Amino acid sequence: MHQKIALSLSILLSYSLAQALPAMVSDEEDWLHSDAKRCIASHQSRLDHQVVQQAENGSRHAQLLLGTYLLTGTKLPANSAQAYHWLMLAAKQGEPKALYLVGAMLEQGLGVKMNVTDAAAYYQAAIDAGEGAAAVDLARLYAQNSQ
Repeated sequence: MHQKIALSLSILLSYSLAQALPAMVSDEEDWLHSDAKRCIASHQSRLDHQVVQQAENGSRHAQLLLGTYLLTGTKLPANSAQAYHWLMLAAKQGEPKALYLVGAMLEQGLGVKMNVTDAAAYYQAAIDAGEGAAAVDLARLYAQNSQ
């Protein structure tokens, strides 16, 4: 009789543990996930601070990255006027992607007054600096304005 009760208790405990285990693992995963998120956020904050510092110190690559963050709203709230500022600084140093993005912003009037003539000049500068994607936009711009 005791063996039968022990076996029943063992089955019941196994069943209860099997039912509770996923919830326990899920809670553990949630805790690990939130802890990892805090760690990543802290590390990301330091990286973003370094990007801002490097951009302020004149790094065209950091200026491009910061301008792109601000343009797209990635990692920072979107702000097209600030994006234009940082991308223009990088463009003045000959950064091909920045030249291209400044051209696009000028064409669309995004963060700056629309100026198709200046947009074409920046697209051409981007092409000259090796940014091939700008050729498509420059050709489209000429086609639209020749009609």
